Amino acid sequence: MKSIYYAFVLALFSACNLAKPTVADEIADRIGSKITFPDSLLVLNAGEQTQWKTTEFINSELPTLTFIVNAECGKCIEKLARTDAFIRSLEQEINVLVFLNMSNKESFIRNIYKDVTFSYPLIINQNNQYEKLNKLTTDKPYLHALLLNSKAEIMAVGDPTQSTELENLYRRQLQQKTAVTD
Repeated sequence: MKSIYYAFVLALFSACNLAKPTVADEIADRIGSKITFPDSLLVLNAGEQTQWKTTEFINSELPTLTFIVNAECGKCIEKLARTDAFIRSLEQEINVLVFLNMSNKESFIRNIYKDVTFSYPLIINQNNQYEKLNKLTTDKPYLHALLLNSKAEIMAVGDPTQSTELENLYRRQLQQKTAVTD
């Protein structure tokens, strides 16, 4: 009976000592993994909504920068101006996919869209499809910005407008990718 008790206590303490994955571990696990996009995208450009097949919207020969933005968060929308400036500062062409999460797209278009400073089309992320396809959650904001290669594999994780280190990482990754393809 004592041996069963000791085995139970040992198993209990062993389970408690398992290290939880860190943010760095999760990011490292994501590098190289493939991102999946919804088959069709509801794109908002110049106030007009258009349904696009993903294959028509994305140039498969270019790297892709993706962002998830809460369209009902004022600071998140304001951040799009910094994102826009970063993208325009890049020395190469890339795909830009900004997925907007919102509960009421008509209200967003009517009340907020006119004040958005962003030069690229925005994608209305219907029912959080993009996150569901890729197991991205709202409680992990570090996964809301991804740099993908032309095969939609993750090259870098994190918002390049939030730190110089991330911005430099994205630039290095893009330069290396360009050097390999040239």
